[in-house]
Amino acid sequence: MTLLSLRTMKILRTVCLVLGLFLACGHASYAEEKIVNAEVEEFDFANGLFSRGMYDMAVGGYKDFLKNYPDSQYAELANYRIAECYFMDKKYDEAVNRFGIFLKDYPKGELAQKAMLRKAQVHYIREDYPAAERMLKDLAAGGNDTAVSAKYYLAGIYFKQGDHATAKKMLEEILSEPGSGEYTAFAYINLGDIYTEEKDYARAADYYNRASAAAKDKVAQAKAAFRAANSYYLAGKYDKAKEHYRKVTSEAGNTDTFNSAALGLVSTFYKNGEYQWVIETAEEVLPRVEDDTVKEQILFLLGNSYFFSDKFAESEKVYAEAASAYPDSKFGIKSMLNRCWALYRLGKYEECLAAVKTYTSKTKDSADEALYIKAEALIGAGYTTRAIEAYKVLARDFVDSGYHKEALYEIGWAYAGSGDAGEAIRNYQLFVEEYPDDPRAPSVLLKAAQENLDLGQYNEAETDYMKFLSTFGESPLKENVLFQLGRVYMEKGDYDKAINTYLKFLKEFPESQASDAALYWTGRAYQQKKDWEESLSAYTRLAADRESEFYGKAMESMAYSYFQKGEFDKAAGKYYVLMVDEKDLALPEGVYKWVADYYMNNGNNNKSLEVLKILSVKHPGKVASGEIYYMYAENYGELGDWGKAEEYFNKAIKSGVGSPYRERAYLGLGRSYFASGKYDKAVEMLNEALKAREDNLTGALARFEMGNVKFKVMDFEEAAKQYMMVAILYDDEELCSKALFHAGTAFEKAGMPGKSIEAFRELIERYPESALANEAEKEIRRVESEAR
Repeated sequence: MTLLSLRTMKILRTVCLVLGLFLACGHASYAEEKIVNAEVEEFDFANGLFSRGMYDMAVGGYKDFLKNYPDSQYAELANYRIAECYFMDKKYDEAVNRFGIFLKDYPKGELAQKAMLRKAQVHYIREDYPAAERMLKDLAAGGNDTAVSAKYYLAGIYFKQGDHATAKKMLEEILSEPGSGEYTAFAYINLGDIYTEEKDYARAADYYNRASAAAKDKVAQAKAAFRAANSYYLAGKYDKAKEHYRKVTSEAGNTDTFNSAALGLVSTFYKNGEYQWVIETAEEVLPRVEDDTVKEQILFLLGNSYFFSDKFAESEKVYAEAASAYPDSKFGIKSMLNRCWALYRLGKYEECLAAVKTYTSKTKDSADEALYIKAEALIGAGYTTRAIEAYKVLARDFVDSGYHKEALYEIGWAYAGSGDAGEAIRNYQLFVEEYPDDPRAPSVLLKAAQENLDLGQYNEAETDYMKFLSTFGESPLKENVLFQLGRVYMEKGDYDKAINTYLKFLKEFPESQASDAALYWTGRAYQQKKDWEESLSAYTRLAADRESEFYGKAMESMAYSYFQKGEFDKAAGKYYVLMVDEKDLALPEGVYKWVADYYMNNGNNNKSLEVLKILSVKHPGKVASGEIYYMYAENYGELGDWGKAEEYFNKAIKSGVGSPYRERAYLGLGRSYFASGKYDKAVEMLNEALKAREDNLTGALARFEMGNVKFKVMDFEEAAKQYMMVAILYDDEELCSKALFHAGTAFEKAGMPGKSIEAFRELIERYPESALANEAEKEIRRVESEAR
């Protein structure tokens, strides 16, 4: 039925009067028509307010209508609309009250089910899910117009309560019912949300796509498609995600939708750290973005993405653009600050400092961060003292800032860089005291200990290391701490603690790269205690691995330990292996000389010469040493190479070598000349050897060799004289017994049997245990027999 307006009714009335049809129209009929049309007009007026969202005024209009027309055919609808106005205006207490009144007045009315749905919706909105569920279940089972709506909200309750299976079942029921049209898109959306929460992103994307297809307007379509794109992205289907994002931004129904989609697209990539996608997408959509609020955010994210991609020059340009275009906006100001970071990372420290100054002159926002950037840039520019002052201000004035911690952390390193190790240590320790739970605290305390160690402040270093072990005992840096603590004890001379610490290190970190070093220093600690067996045990383990970088040191220390034990043959043997095998290792000069001398004196002349040759390579400046020449000569002499022996004895003498090697060189030359048959020269050299008084043994040997020369040239009496002088002037059992025996032989050859017998008897009396004593007795009997 068409409702006529009051103005229309007035026009009709005028027409009746003009035509003279007043009686035909009837007075009573006219009055009734006037009342009816006024009723409709007043009801239409309230409806107009309602449709325009003017709910407060609509409530008043409906109440006036009901006051004027309590028995109107529209009374039920007016009463419902009053409650509906409260609901739409989010005045839920009034809405529940009015819907209750309505249901009391119209329990069987056409709108009763809708009123009950509204009350259930209020419970749903207020998260009173048990009450909402009771009412919605009744409505869903009723099979009326509100059943689909009730199922939709029931599905929402089950979803929020985590009962996904029931929620999905309810939504699928909605989709299977013919009258679900207006809820189809919403059901698909909700199913997509459920599968998203279950991380079944591929299925979620499928339902979002269905929602987009079922949606009635482009904005809803775009929103659903956007969710589908996000789901594809989370499912790892990046190509499909990119395709859908592009579709959303290219087919958005209006500017607002496009702007939201573009920002959402860029933000999603940014949130997931896909900075290259941010860069590509932002550059594509920015020319079409008309909303400055959206544009500044996208520019900000673009700048950040360049920054996090280490493209600092590009990020600096984008930040500068955003800061220039939006100098007073939130993201414009942030871009101004981030530009400082970009300049810092580009190494443009002076420009960075200027940018920070501009920023702080414009705003007090993020003053702590700006000051931190300034300090970092000052460090980069080499202004360490100024940087330290900036860090101090930050640490003092911004106690609640996250950069307070960073300032305390950096200031220690800054002091270390300035050469003030004491202040560095103090600040390292302060950082650890204030932020013991910071993941950097263990390394900072370790640094403090290392600084104390390097300064020779061993007690302080020990304190830091022990604090580390008690506070950060599970830190991976414990390996470093134990090793360095061992060094502290070594430096302090506390060898027992050093040993215990290194052994603990080896037990806890057997695969450590420093295990060989720890084993070596364990040996050194035992060595310092003169516990040679334990030191040798440690060194032997190291020396078993030729590839170990400590092989050479271990062998050297083994040799030293054997030497200290008096096991000289083993000591010389280890040194010799080390010298021959480790060509790159240079031992002290004295070690080479000792080994060469040891082998020379023990008749191993070839090894002695080999060691001397290695010495000549390792210490070339010592080759011209008279002592070294002498040792070469002695070895060649012992090997019977008298030419080489003569050459090196002469070199030793010409080098100006001092006693006892000078007289020994003359002795050696005498022997060489004697062996070569140059008897006159032999006598000359032996006389030179006799001139020295500092070395009795050399003198004795020279006289003995003189006797040999005289005996060789058949000057037996002189030979006997030289032998007897050896026996008279010196007292060495081996040499003197031999000299007396030779004297006896020479006297006999000189035709002086009495003197011969005297020499043999003196040998027997002075050295009865000598091996030559028995021979002397035989010679006496022979000489006496021949004399008869």
